[in-house]
Amino acid sequence: MLQQLTQMLPWSKATLLKFKAAEDDYFKQVMVIARMDNFLDYIISMIMVALLPAVFEETLFRGALQNLFSRWFKLPILAIIVTSIIFSAIHGSYLGFLSRFALGFVLGWLYYRTGNIWLNIIAHFFNNGLALTSLYLSTKPGVKMDPTKMEEHFPLWVGVVSIGIVAGLFIYFEKISKKDIDRPGEEVLMPAYNFSNNPFEKDIANTEEPPQP
Repeated sequence: MLQQLTQMLPWSKATLLKFKAAEDDYFKQVMVIARMDNFLDYIISMIMVALLPAVFEETLFRGALQNLFSRWFKLPILAIIVTSIIFSAIHGSYLGFLSRFALGFVLGWLYYRTGNIWLNIIAHFFNNGLALTSLYLSTKPGVKMDPTKMEEHFPLWVGVVSIGIVAGLFIYFEKISKKDIDRPGEEVLMPAYNFSNNPFEKDIANTEEPPQP
């Protein structure tokens, strides 16, 4: 639904055609990587397209960038938004920008609330794996799928129901996470840690007074 919303924005005809061409090229690349003629191909694709990207992308974007931005900005929500923008932009999909931004925001909030990168990896893997499984079940062995002919439109009610489900899951997640996490997003520093990696701040180690004998 977010992709359909993006297409409804006041783009020029030439720009929209350019976006669609880029989207077709993106799907063609995915189809080459995720070619599945049998169940073994499906398992290999799950590793290459679902598992490995989940591990590397969550480690980079949530574990590194969002963590770093949180320290710099001192505003977790801003760190989540900026990281989600970068996460979506780096995929090079114009029409899918809002969809991936929404995914990045959900994953960013999940990491902010729990600080557990493994939970993010599992969630990311589940998202990728669900899409890959749907693609595997909809293709016939040995038949090359044309991504330009794939159905991209869904009834509006599907999007509305999806938003309701996601909102409900967020509320439930907040309810159960508050029992275990009193200070979300707070980094637990190593003992004797006294160095700030913020380039806009002075080294704490150089500003602190030496201990008195």
